[in-house]
Amino acid sequence: MGYVVRKWGTTLGLLSFLVATWPGMFLHAAWNLAASMGGGWGITITMYAAKAFISLLWLIFIVVLIWDEARLTRVRLGDYANQGWLTHEEVDMLGTWRGRREGKNWAAQMGAKPLMKKFIRESADLASVRQRLLADGGNPKVVQLEATLLAKLRSNRESLLAATNY
Repeated sequence: MGYVVRKWGTTLGLLSFLVATWPGMFLHAAWNLAASMGGGWGITITMYAAKAFISLLWLIFIVVLIWDEARLTRVRLGDYANQGWLTHEEVDMLGTWRGRREGKNWAAQMGAKPLMKKFIRESADLASVRQRLLADGGNPKVVQLEATLLAKLRSNRESLLAATNY
């Protein structure tokens, strides 16, 4: 549901709730039916094999979602880089696991690691807000949130640059 909301907007996300609950209800009913049938080791092994397979599918799905979230963060922060709010090097730093780790290590050398963590967190929030604006349109509350996050981004960036001068 979160993927649908992020990709296509809130309305479709709410509608996807109905479709998203059906597989869960079916699997729950199948599990209860299999458990009530008795049947010994064969049914028990089949149930746990099905459970392991479904868990593996969920893990794969989570990895894909994490990868897509990182990609989307880079793309949306790239929008701000194209408008001059960030540099493309900063987008690489803020939008990848490796870049974030290197940025935190760099900031730790100057005693500014908490500030870098805040910069990373708020830039990820900004990328998410940008995606919401593109998916749902110009909701005034979201537009205001974007403006607030852009102000924080500028402030955090200036503080980090000031820390390098000391």
